[in-house]
Amino acid sequence: PPPPHPHATAHDYIMMDFGDGNAPKRTVRSESLTQMLPTDNASSFHSEATHQRILDFPCSLGEHQDAQWVLVHCPDGSSSMASLHPAGALFEGTYSHSQGRNSHRALRNAIASHGVEVVMLADVLSWCSQDDLVGLACECLTYELADSCVGGSLAVREELLLGDAYKRRCLFGMDKPQLIETILSNPTVVLEKSDRNTPVRASSYRLEPLGNLVFTRDQMIVTARGAVLGRMGTIQRQREVRILEFVLQKLGVRVAGRIPEGMTLEGGDFIPASPDLCFIGTGIRTSMRAIEYLMVNDLLGYKRVAVVRDMFDRQQDRMHLDCVFNIAHNNVAVYVKELMGADAIRRRLVHEYVQQEDGTYALERVDVEFTQYLRDHGYHIIELPEAYQEEFGINFVSMGQGKLIAIHQPSADLIASDPEFQRRGGSVVNIDFSGVTKMFGGAHCGTQVFRNRYRGNKKKTTEMGHTLDMIKLNSPYGFPLGRQSHVLMVAPTTFAYNSEASRDNKLMHDMEGMSAGEIRTAASHEFSRLVYELRQRGIVVHLFKDDNDDASPDSVFPNSWFTTHNFPGLPKMMMIYPMKAASRRTERSNWLVDYLKSNYSVTVDLSGFEAEEKYLEGGGSIVSDSFNKLAYMVLSDRSSVEVGECYARILGRTLHAFRASHPDGSALYHTTLVIAICGKFAIVCGEAIGDEQERTALFATLHEYYTAVVDISLEQAENFCACVQLLHGAPDPVKDECPPFLVLSDRAYNAFTPEQLQAMQEAHEGLQFLHVPLDVIENVGGGSVRSLLGRLT
Repeated sequence: PPPPHPHATAHDYIMMDFGDGNAPKRTVRSESLTQMLPTDNASSFHSEATHQRILDFPCSLGEHQDAQWVLVHCPDGSSSMASLHPAGALFEGTYSHSQGRNSHRALRNAIASHGVEVVMLADVLSWCSQDDLVGLACECLTYELADSCVGGSLAVREELLLGDAYKRRCLFGMDKPQLIETILSNPTVVLEKSDRNTPVRASSYRLEPLGNLVFTRDQMIVTARGAVLGRMGTIQRQREVRILEFVLQKLGVRVAGRIPEGMTLEGGDFIPASPDLCFIGTGIRTSMRAIEYLMVNDLLGYKRVAVVRDMFDRQQDRMHLDCVFNIAHNNVAVYVKELMGADAIRRRLVHEYVQQEDGTYALERVDVEFTQYLRDHGYHIIELPEAYQEEFGINFVSMGQGKLIAIHQPSADLIASDPEFQRRGGSVVNIDFSGVTKMFGGAHCGTQVFRNRYRGNKKKTTEMGHTLDMIKLNSPYGFPLGRQSHVLMVAPTTFAYNSEASRDNKLMHDMEGMSAGEIRTAASHEFSRLVYELRQRGIVVHLFKDDNDDASPDSVFPNSWFTTHNFPGLPKMMMIYPMKAASRRTERSNWLVDYLKSNYSVTVDLSGFEAEEKYLEGGGSIVSDSFNKLAYMVLSDRSSVEVGECYARILGRTLHAFRASHPDGSALYHTTLVIAICGKFAIVCGEAIGDEQERTALFATLHEYYTAVVDISLEQAENFCACVQLLHGAPDPVKDECPPFLVLSDRAYNAFTPEQLQAMQEAHEGLQFLHVPLDVIENVGGGSVRSLLGRLT
């Protein structure tokens, strides 16, 4: 294009050809992007080879930069159809069509009042050729044979009436509005054979309306490298990405990349801050694997990538990062007050990845509390109460340079009155968007803002395989080199009652009166408190969450499937164990095993014993004393003596195997319910060991090696008094000693007698008790502190 006109916007100069694809291109200048688009059905408009498109390779260098044009979709009949069951459609409440359209009109008018072009998705579809619309409609329309006819033979004519050729012929007979309605409703026609009138008859019609398409933010992200198509995290919205891809193609927006299957990325989790920094949230809608894929394939283009981890909240009210955080102006952020601070139960944590000279990303900061991270980067934070956040007060959209369109008046007033925001010249316009917020989204969700042209890619994007070693992830927390303890923990993002595991775990209970979501939320809050208390004492927590679709409800208990071992002068080793419950074997996920393997050079995998129906569930089945080269094991269906002996041979341990049971005679499922070795003292439930000879031998060994032996009752054992863990905090700067902590649940601590607590402290000098509430995790999962902590040695 020629040199820019001094008053031209970024999309004023566009090279376009509305002819047959071979005609010379012409340079035009226009005040309206929509005037540039063909009004007829000229298919040559879509030629990839001959046309330079409108903002053909857009990029985004920050929310505070001026908007050029905005892609939106006005609520339509699909939204009305989805509202027949709001919760099932991901809506917050019942949607009113007239109110929704009025609210959306107010948003479009507010955008236009800032001199920013508005492009409506439905208009782009209507500009397309009949051929192109038929092609897309063919993808959206399904002919399905009724179950009653499956397996039977079909006549040639019947097969033809179920085929694509017949489908295309039907669609070609429709006008554009019909085709667009087909595209947005995704109909399925269920057909069965008929011996009267026509060869087949329609027995039912099913629709999958794209009721959430109004939220055009989510199907893609626009990074410094260009537009990247996402992959939706909910089944109701997965078809939307294909519609956005089609529309971008027709608008001439080139796609830099796309997220492959097996990962999820939604645009509400992406907020670019500057050419140097972007924020990406990972929670219930965006997976860490997708973020890693973006970095591996250089689809971001920012020096720093701040991954904002929702580990402890994970609620639909705060499904995306833009629900709780937004950028109001350059280095001015808005955030939820109740989520601020390292002690906030639902806090967000940041992993910061920094791009290296060779283009790879290295993880350089780990689990920094989000507001601390923002302040470290010079951000002024405007605090909004959670009540305002729930009214979408943070979900405003910026037209650039602090010109905000808000949808909640009290929030708008609070932001507009902030002295720092005022000093920078920011302004806020508030609109009534209540007709759309019933669909569970705000102004930021409902706009895809295009701000800049592409600034160049460092390397070619490919559909390469996703592997962790493409990102420098080794030792992100710093693996154990000294005396302070390191533990691996997996957040209870998939936590639930596991009926399979409960068959031999009498301590598991299905919490009546609590929904699955309520159980998971309560467990997350308990888990969050434990992580905070451990870190406050200098214990290093390697914190992960399970993103797998087939994730186990018990993945919060990593102690059951791996242990680590560090012998002086020898390579560090990890062992992987055979699990009895098939539902728990997925806990040995590839990404977590790869993480451990990157730091432990020797792997001993015993999971092959599962084929022989012999099991040993890691640190749950075996309580090991590496100093005295001893191992203790309660025999049960989960703890096979053959595998235990194999373990003992490999590690050079003397194995003490014995039986222990509940009062009704059923076996206690794990050894950690019966015995704990805590440095200079041991905790054991002698009452659970019915065989006098085994009990006598065990106590003799314990008294030989430990200063104190605390004998607990069966009732105390069932309150998890032995499911405790001795850990050491960060070294005291004065004494140069790592303080010891006995970590246990409130339930276990309260079950101990004062005399027992005193005996432990007398036996182990300086011992402190760290106890936290774990009622939901213990009652539903049947495990406690030791089960939650995968020791890293």
